Amino acid sequence: MKRFLPVLQYFGLLAAVGIGYFAVVTGTPLWDDPSEIFANPLLRDPHGLARIWLGSGTPDYFPLKTSVQWLQWQLWGADVRGYHLTNLALHALAALLVWHLLRRLGLRFAYFCALLFAVHPLAVESVAWISELKNVLSLPLLLGALLAYLTFDRTGRGTAYFASVLLFTAAMCAKTSVVMFPGALILYAYWQHGQVTGRTLRAIAPYLAVSLGLGLVTVHFQNHRVMAYLPMPAESLATRVAGGGWAIWFYLAKCLFPFDLLPIYPRWSLQPAVAWLLPPWLALAAVFGWCWRARATWGRAAIFGLGSFVLNLVPVLGVIPLAFARISRVSDHLAYLSLVSVVALIGAAAGWCCDRSPAFAQRVELRCAVAAALLLAALAATCSYAAKFVSEETLWTYNVRRNPGAWLAQNNLGIVLAQSGRVDEALPHLQAAVALRPDLFGARMNLGQALAQSRNWPGAIPQFKAASILDPANADAKASLRAALNNYANSLARSGHFQAAVDQYQKSLTVDPSNAEAHRNLANALHALGRDREAYQQLDQAALLAPAGR
Repeated sequence: MKRFLPVLQYFGLLAAVGIGYFAVVTGTPLWDDPSEIFANPLLRDPHGLARIWLGSGTPDYFPLKTSVQWLQWQLWGADVRGYHLTNLALHALAALLVWHLLRRLGLRFAYFCALLFAVHPLAVESVAWISELKNVLSLPLLLGALLAYLTFDRTGRGTAYFASVLLFTAAMCAKTSVVMFPGALILYAYWQHGQVTGRTLRAIAPYLAVSLGLGLVTVHFQNHRVMAYLPMPAESLATRVAGGGWAIWFYLAKCLFPFDLLPIYPRWSLQPAVAWLLPPWLALAAVFGWCWRARATWGRAAIFGLGSFVLNLVPVLGVIPLAFARISRVSDHLAYLSLVSVVALIGAAAGWCCDRSPAFAQRVELRCAVAAALLLAALAATCSYAAKFVSEETLWTYNVRRNPGAWLAQNNLGIVLAQSGRVDEALPHLQAAVALRPDLFGARMNLGQALAQSRNWPGAIPQFKAASILDPANADAKASLRAALNNYANSLARSGHFQAAVDQYQKSLTVDPSNAEAHRNLANALHALGRDREAYQQLDQAALLAPAGR
């Protein structure tokens, strides 16, 4: 039976992932999935791979991730099942590597930790959201790099070292949030050897070079492509540092107690920043100080685990501005890498408890019962939360119910309802989005289009006008405002309110004086009022703009 135990354990991990995420396999695209994948011309381009690696036509520079998406499009096109199954397979692979890594590090309950990672609800956003391929692709590569480095550290084999550097570079090309890996290697060296030697520093030099080079590329792309046209919150460095400190504790709490998970959490107000700045960082320093005092026993291992958890969060804490910060200071998918450290700490804590309580350690059935209860609870929570990701309407309805102040959730739910023809249901959500963020072009345009869809021209016009002011160069806003004014004027003319129609046609022509149709419609309204001379002038203008046969 022992011979088949590893095989059963492998299948157990795969089954856990399959059961937990079964609901999302046939789920519809979410959030930015259409723009990133299903409507992305780069993925349809036969020469797309070259453009991807040259950074042409991509908002960020994650070339390995985008190359995998290009390959996926060639394999299954718009069939969402292929994309979901890829994410599930990569998450399962990560869980298997977590098992092997923790077993190599000597954790007694490595398999339990791997199962907990596989079914942890915090991972749902990364696995169920197709566009988060970058998360589930980068983590197995990073774990592979660490496993290869362990081999090098213990044997000195150059091939293992080369493989580790290569895998880390690939992980950086999938998502550069793995950039803190060199710091984790320093923590590992301190845990294993009690000091950081010159040999260790020389060994991590190539990792540092890769981190610095691709990290700077990512910052450049974020600043000049992703955030260049987004309305970002104007916040001081102190506010961002305070937010980063509270985010660390938020993520730790969600990893340990994964309740009330949301795609978009409330965006905390941290004013005045001075009052919020020190408490989270002082508390963190106190925890590390406690571990340092116990470094002769369990402290070094705890410093490695907690330090890795914090290091993997550093790039996504918002201290360096992130595009997602305009929506919320925290998000589950940003903690996907750090979740590995937490499940490892849980396993280490379980081993420490067994050592402190020999009676508990000897009762295998009791340990198995406790572990099974925890895993089943996590699996049930994952199944329930994953079911929220089957469609945009389900996801955003859930988010709005739990966090009505999430302007993006309100906006996205309104769009979904309007596109399905349920405009009356959509309007309250789109109005809420505009009330929450009146400065957003997209929110104004979406509300205007929904009002126009319900033929509420007096309501639609101010929204399109506001959108055109927010983004004066946007052709869509001008076209929508012109169309709304024309349609409003046409409705007035059909109901016999010709003078009011004339006013609206004239407003339309101030937006677009070259619109021949508006000139003709204005002529008809003027003729109905008996103002024929003015009507002929408008017809002449229309003929100049659009001669017969042109």
